[in-house]
Amino acid sequence: MKNTSKDKNKRFNFWPYFARHKGIISIWMILMVVDIGIQTFYGIFAGYILANISASMFILAIKQLVIMTAVMLFSNLLGHIRSNIYFRVSNKIINAMRIDIAEQAFNVADKAYTDHKTSNFTQRIASDPTTIFDKVFAFVDYLQRIITAVIMISYILIISWVVGLIAVGAILCVFALEKVRRKIFRKNRKELLKRNEKTGGFLNEIVRSQKDIKSLNLEKKLRENLTVLADSQAEQNIKTSSVNRRFNTIRFMFINIMVTTILVVGLWQTHMGLLTLASFMVIYSNRYEIDYLANILTSFTDFSTEIDLAVSRISELYEDDEYELEKFGTKTLKNVIGRVEFKDVGFGYVEYKEKTDEEIKAEIKANKKKKIKEKVKTRIEIGKNHVFENLNFEIEPNTTVAFVGVSGSGKSTILNLMSKMYNVDKGKVLIDGVDIQKLSKQTIRSSISLVNQFPYIFDMTIKENLQLAKPDATDEEIETALKEAALFEFIETLPQKVDTVVGESGLKLSGGQKQRLAIARALLKKSSIILFDESTSSLDNLAQNQVRQSIDNIKGKSTVVIVAHRLSTIKNVDKIFFLEHGEIADSGTFEELYKHNKKFKTIFLAENIE
Repeated sequence: MKNTSKDKNKRFNFWPYFARHKGIISIWMILMVVDIGIQTFYGIFAGYILANISASMFILAIKQLVIMTAVMLFSNLLGHIRSNIYFRVSNKIINAMRIDIAEQAFNVADKAYTDHKTSNFTQRIASDPTTIFDKVFAFVDYLQRIITAVIMISYILIISWVVGLIAVGAILCVFALEKVRRKIFRKNRKELLKRNEKTGGFLNEIVRSQKDIKSLNLEKKLRENLTVLADSQAEQNIKTSSVNRRFNTIRFMFINIMVTTILVVGLWQTHMGLLTLASFMVIYSNRYEIDYLANILTSFTDFSTEIDLAVSRISELYEDDEYELEKFGTKTLKNVIGRVEFKDVGFGYVEYKEKTDEEIKAEIKANKKKKIKEKVKTRIEIGKNHVFENLNFEIEPNTTVAFVGVSGSGKSTILNLMSKMYNVDKGKVLIDGVDIQKLSKQTIRSSISLVNQFPYIFDMTIKENLQLAKPDATDEEIETALKEAALFEFIETLPQKVDTVVGESGLKLSGGQKQRLAIARALLKKSSIILFDESTSSLDNLAQNQVRQSIDNIKGKSTVVIVAHRLSTIKNVDKIFFLEHGEIADSGTFEELYKHNKKFKTIFLAENIE
């Protein structure tokens, strides 16, 4: 069940995913009810078999054992059917949740991805749905066992109300103990998940950067960093387990005392003639139902806690709080011509500091006293790095322009604001005279393409990577895009040509080849506005000339905006904006700036681009 951004104040609701399969789940639950009856029959019948054996009624006992065996074989068959239903439904429900959560992750603003580790998202998409499904089904499965145990204790109450009251009193004491344990367990488990995310994120970085690690001889240092994270994770794991073991030991000692009490009372009642031998054997056979109930209750509360934590973590992706959501308007432009304008735009990067556990606890305590129900944030804003205060410029449709300037002058930020990856703090970004905040998602995403400095190439074939931009692209269109991106000749040398699988992140391609494939992908989309963010930085001189030619090929057909230091990619643009201290310090053609702007000329000469 898809949750949309309008549900941001609601918790993630997993029940609709189960409701889709209510028919087959109902069958599973009917089989569960039948199994409850079988287990109850087994618990009572076993006591009478033991009584018959004690009374030397062996033939009757043998017949009863045969009946019991037949019943248990039938129970095993039902268990097999239930297992098949479980595995059939599990994949469908878990995958449906993952797909919807992943789709919701697309609605999270780009800034949130910058502020959080990749593992924060992958854990919520991949792991938490599995936790929810497994614990919900285990929850129901354990509910069956609880019902069976309650029936048995109720039966004991009928045959001996004294023994039954002792058992009920013991169970109520265990309930109280579990309430305390669950509160501590939830806090420890939440902290453990946070530390797991940190360790998992660092491991992802190690795997992705293994070439740099080897070439820079960083193995020892990274091993030390990983050891610190792993030790912290292990310490929290030990703490969580230690608390559980401590509570379990107390519970086990208490239950054993109560079981002994029950047996002593039962024997005394049998001796006094208040209980038959068969009734005592039923009590004896089920003497550990209290322990059984306590164990189930422990798992029951743990499952409840883990489900609650998983739902809370996923819900953060819907709440527009710590994980800010993208916001779009409703206005649709059918034909974007590509006019771009920045009016008094201000923007800055917010810097955050993670709160300590002590700070979070103190704030929660203070909110409780003040009866404030607002969720406590885990980080605070400590400052802002202002990039632009009042940025103004205009780009005519179907022109090719470039932004240049020293590192940190805000070139890439302009492209992110232009493509609405970031939102302005003040002012307006206009597309064809319309505030970008008012435009629909479809209008923005279909009319603007962004080729990043480090484009992501998927673990697919070259053709499939291109078809992501245009699923119905013909072979001729694909070939044209590859030629314009100066990649066609290389692909023709590959044994499988466009059907070559490029590997995870395009690892089978060089940096320049990945950039050219990304350029081909953008060209194939044929957007009205195409943004190039240092997209030729890894190309050699020959490839740069080829890509420059491909950009020249689309001049006049789309609005092309380039962020680059390389002279070969901006020499023929219609206009260059020279950025300095977050402002447009100068503008003009390449020749004009090169002649009269000393800083512009110095930057390019220093980079050996001329």
